[in-house]
Amino acid sequence: MKDSINIKGRIWVEHWRGDRLLFSSKKPTKNKVTNEGLQHLLDIILLSGSQDTTWFVGLCAATPTVAAADTLAVHGGWTEFTAYTGNRKAYTGVRSGQTVSNSASLAEFTINADTQTVGGAFVGGAETGTTGALLCGAAFSGGNRPGLMTNDVLKIRYDITAASAA
Repeated sequence: MKDSINIKGRIWVEHWRGDRLLFSSKKPTKNKVTNEGLQHLLDIILLSGSQDTTWFVGLCAATPTVAAADTLAVHGGWTEFTAYTGNRKAYTGVRSGQTVSNSASLAEFTINADTQTVGGAFVGGAETGTTGALLCGAAFSGGNRPGLMTNDVLKIRYDITAASAA
């Protein structure tokens, strides 16, 4: 008998203009958990490694390709999208069973420039910059969100699940 642990994430996105919902993911995007993210989890669980006590949601520019080898500092398949108010948004998750979700407190990004395109999201261990672990990231299942305008709001839900997979 063999058993394994399966760690996966799913992203949903909503695009709001004022009080009008322009787009909502019909199905979530499955994301890539990075090698750095997996190593960080193992270090914390089994080796008393340093824990990032706050995680942050960030946005990817158009058509991202997240790879297992990506880090916050080096990620050749995507660039970070930063045309929004403030820094990356705190990931405020709540655990239920084997899933941690921010569904009760979505990460909200207010766009601060016209004609912008966002293609995905990620979760990392730093509010700004390239230090901290990159846990995971992915392109949106509905494709890029083009035509974002000043004061549009993107709301990101991120669920991360760990399950036994026989």
